[in-house]
Amino acid sequence: MSILKVRTFPILNGENVKLRQLCSKDAKRITKLLTQEVSYYLKAIIPNPYKIEDALKFINEGHRSFRFKKGFIFGIDFITGDEVLSSSPFVGIISIENIDKINRNAEVGYWIGKEYWNKGIATESLTLVIDYAFNILDLHKLYASVFVQNVASIHVLEKCSLRKEGELYQQKYKHGKFHNILLYGITKK
Repeated sequence: MSILKVRTFPILNGENVKLRQLCSKDAKRITKLLTQEVSYYLKAIIPNPYKIEDALKFINEGHRSFRFKKGFIFGIDFITGDEVLSSSPFVGIISIENIDKINRNAEVGYWIGKEYWNKGIATESLTLVIDYAFNILDLHKLYASVFVQNVASIHVLEKCSLRKEGELYQQKYKHGKFHNILLYGITKK
């Protein structure tokens, strides 16, 4: 199958996470999770505070990206195993974006709310996305970029078999200074 044949937004189920399409009810939770500390490591400049209107715009852009076959923005639900909870909490975002249908590659990115860091959520989510991109969308390569100081995200990328391909020096201006960006990639085996 290829991206062109995907008609409905997929749901990807893992042992501890479920990846699904974002909906408008996620907007409020996004504003709570996307704190200044979380957004510090994102390449994009994120408004602070992140408002409901910002989250709704982001969700709508994600839906538009899928409609035009340019990407997938998944909400990450964390499956806690607690029977008392009626639903699994939404804890972050993972995406496949900038899909290049000719060269069969795309960019991956993710963020997790701080209270859910160090629980393996990003690693499991990225593993599901890599499998989907290679085996369902028939992409050949996925790539990611990360601030050199984002050690936790670098660890996730390397744990998921992405390899460092290069470094862009003083590439991104954020927080009053220039930052180096590391480039990572993985190809279909």
